[in-house]
Amino acid sequence: MAFNFFLGISVAANVLVGNYSGSNQPHHAKMASTLGMLLSVSVSAVLAVSIIATRHYIPEVFINDAVSISLTGHALLFLMPYQMCDALNAVMQGVFRGTGRLMLGAYINLVAYFVIGLPCGVYLAFRMDLGVEGMWLGLTVGIFFGCVVSLVKILETNWKEMADAARVRTS
Repeated sequence: MAFNFFLGISVAANVLVGNYSGSNQPHHAKMASTLGMLLSVSVSAVLAVSIIATRHYIPEVFINDAVSISLTGHALLFLMPYQMCDALNAVMQGVFRGTGRLMLGAYINLVAYFVIGLPCGVYLAFRMDLGVEGMWLGLTVGIFFGCVVSLVKILETNWKEMADAARVRTS
């Protein structure tokens, strides 16, 4: 459910960055990109604090067993760093779509999730016997890598060139 917030922010960033790029307003496109990322980090921080504060109550909605509730509450602690990175990644993917760089975002996600995150998660969960926590840690390593690469690519963006390319594509 939490991801729906970031999906909305991602779509908004996608549309705003695309519209501003297409109307030759690179400064506004960059601002929409930055504001989308800041909003994503802010909302995910509030959600993380809320979920951590209620981590022992959330499982009670679904299960009655005290041991399962305790284990789930503990596992939620490992989910929060992933959720924060995933929130930022979702918005950066929207920025890539808005700038017409869909394949860049796809390649970054492919490497982050399937080359780094999933193998790390499986290794930590099953070989290091960390269980669910290990899987979340591994996936977090992957998505963190993806966030760093995406952020570097967005910071390197020449917004004027992006606006020019958008104008060429639409004319």
